[in-house]
Amino acid sequence: MWKHASQQLYCVRTRCTQEDKDKMETVIGDCNKRNLD
Repeated sequence: MWKHASQQLYCVRTRCTQEDKDKMETVIGDCNKRNLD
């Protein structure tokens, strides 16, 4: 559980910026797919 949460926050923070609110959902989706794999 901790690893999944950390990976999600890491992906979102590294790839998402405050200006990329529209892309945020896409980034979170990509991170979730990686975690599932």
